Amino acid sequence: MNTLKLVKNVAKQTGVDKETVDLIVNVTFGEIKKNLENKIEVHISRFGRFIIKHRNPRPAHDMRNKKTIMIPPRDVPFWRPYFGQKGV
Repeated sequence: MNTLKLVKNVAKQTGVDKETVDLIVNVTFGEIKKNLENKIEVHISRFGRFIIKHRNPRPAHDMRNKKTIMIPPRDVPFWRPYFGQKGV
């Protein structure tokens, strides 16, 4: 599902116009992105957590030149879904 389908489905289910839903969806994802850029974890109750994971440098193979290259360290966004409480 892409953003357009998400906006269309939410607008249909809630009765709110598409422009308002589009604004809310874009602001929500924008806030999640801004917090992750600042390395702040985002927790949405009963949905999951958005966190930043650090990836260490690692070797990789360049198939065109048949050489080993090093991929630099980087931070990547990661979503950990909410699975609910066990035993409830």
